[in-house]
Amino acid sequence: MFDFAQALRAFAQRHVVLIVLIALAIVFYAIGFKKGSMTAFALGFLFELGFWANLFRSDRRK
Repeated sequence: MFDFAQALRAFAQRHVVLIVLIALAIVFYAIGFKKGSMTAFALGFLFELGFWANLFRSDRRK
């Protein structure tokens, strides 16, 4: 039987993670551009990489 509440929770949780990852990437890229910090650029890149990895991952619970 389909559990709508569980499906909605999983959908919302995944999208909140994606939004947080891309927001952090943007923040660190902005800090890197303003301060010229390679560390901030690297952190921005890692958060962006996490965003793309999460976006294209397959759902293995099916």
